[in-house]
Amino acid sequence: MKCILKKENYQIWRNGICVQTLECNESVSCLILPNGDICSGSKTGVIKILRGGICIQTFQGAYHNWITSLAILPNGDICSGSMDATIKVWRNGNCIQTLEGHDAHINCLAVSQSGQLCSGSDDRTIKIWS
Repeated sequence: MKCILKKENYQIWRNGICVQTLECNESVSCLILPNGDICSGSKTGVIKILRGGICIQTFQGAYHNWITSLAILPNGDICSGSMDATIKVWRNGNCIQTLEGHDAHINCLAVSQSGQLCSGSDDRTIKIWS
């Protein structure tokens, strides 16, 4: 996913004013904002970290399927959910764990106040992971 500054499409807003627009050559399906950076997931299974509008890291071996959701754990690890019904936990751009247990697409991820990862799926379940 090559991201460039442009005057249309993906926009960053501050106080109701668009301050920056980025255009990517892949469809962006989800975003999180770790440490002031932008972390994006795509429909083609790619995760990118952008800083100042420039791609600084691509997560290798992410997915062969649509990334539907991203979340940040309290320790800074990034979690990604996918149409392949798995959740991957990433540290420094490397997949350190794959969580399996859903029978259908992961639709959303959230982190509870106690720091537990929660996932919602097309299998009509919500799972809480420790």
